[in-house]
Amino acid sequence: MAVAVIASGCGGGSAKTSNATIPRNTPATIDASQTSSDAVNGSGTDASACQLLGEADVTAAMKQPMKVAGGAGGAICEYAALADPSVLLAVQTFATRADAALYTQIESSSEHVDGLGDDAFWNSTLDMVFVSKGDRGFAVSSPSLVNLTGDPQASKAAMVHLATIVLGKF
Repeated sequence: MAVAVIASGCGGGSAKTSNATIPRNTPATIDASQTSSDAVNGSGTDASACQLLGEADVTAAMKQPMKVAGGAGGAICEYAALADPSVLLAVQTFATRADAALYTQIESSSEHVDGLGDDAFWNSTLDMVFVSKGDRGFAVSSPSLVNLTGDPQASKAAMVHLATIVLGKF
């Protein structure tokens, strides 16, 4: 993400700007097929979250081309839009309820989702679905300020759809 800084003096001086170009930090893509298969095999403990959701599914849900941008081989997988890398989606797995405590504490202010895992909820502010299955859990989220002005029901439907795909491999 590019950031511009403008410095101005106090007391009647003119504003000074820098013409220096700040390089755009473009996320590298990662070949998700080269990650651990533990998640596909159902272990769910520190397995590759990137094995749980394919780029084609993320692209369809986000309605724009998405690529894995980070996290292959770990408990978090990040996807970014090709046209705008600030559009993100993340899948995060949790091996225990204690690991997911930060997420589960917002359940009371979220909307319950029936028929998804042992327990699931959707939080519109975070555009996140959290699902627990046994002692483990996972979150699918698309954090963006656009969520506050977009169509919350469409976002919910997309996140629940993606969570259903993840649950099938979790």
